[in-house]
Amino acid sequence: MEDLVFKTVHASVRPARIAVLVDESDADWQIMCRGAIEFLSGTWGGEHALIVPTDGRVITPTFWSQLEAFDPDYIWRYGKSGRDIRRSRPDEFAAVLEREVAAYSGGTDSQESLRKWVEEQLEGGSWSNWHVAPELEKQLKDRLAPFFVQDLVSHHSIVAGQKPDYPLTPIATILPFCSRPEMLTTIKSTDRGVPQLWIEAVTGSMPTGFMDSLQTMGIPHRDVESNTVADLVTLF
Repeated sequence: MEDLVFKTVHASVRPARIAVLVDESDADWQIMCRGAIEFLSGTWGGEHALIVPTDGRVITPTFWSQLEAFDPDYIWRYGKSGRDIRRSRPDEFAAVLEREVAAYSGGTDSQESLRKWVEEQLEGGSWSNWHVAPELEKQLKDRLAPFFVQDLVSHHSIVAGQKPDYPLTPIATILPFCSRPEMLTTIKSTDRGVPQLWIEAVTGSMPTGFMDSLQTMGIPHRDVESNTVADLVTLF
């Protein structure tokens, strides 16, 4: 009879590790990164996620090394939508909205309800055909071995204003059951030399509709403006 061997097995729950691919050639890449940060800020573990620039075919050696060290569970891509255009070029979005409303006019809906419907369609609609090439999908699968469906490693897509859902966990779901700050502060830069992206890369960003969840849990929110780099140093 063989000797019995006792082993201790330890199991724990951790947030999913997420890497987000962003189109580096898009002129609105900063706005798109901010959209990704906003989504990740509402996700459990999103603070430690990785945003990776790529043209959809090649990832630079620097970011390959970061990806391999990070070892993501999921690789998502950021899809540019009308919300990004509205944030980066509001005049252009407004012009498209007026044109589309005029094209749909003449129906039975009131002008107000028609405008709201067209606005929602434009905000949620795709404004780019950017995708991850099959050869890069294969490299991601072979070198990182993330969770994937068939050969589509980056089949998940993030768009501005999207709320986290399975297989991720919204942070609002776990906040009532863990220690949390007494107040949430949002820092906005008025200094042209300090892009808002720099700030949000450190502090995170307020996800759409998240303020209502915080108020329900008794967590107040305040906005703080930063006029100079010195202000930022003091705040951080």
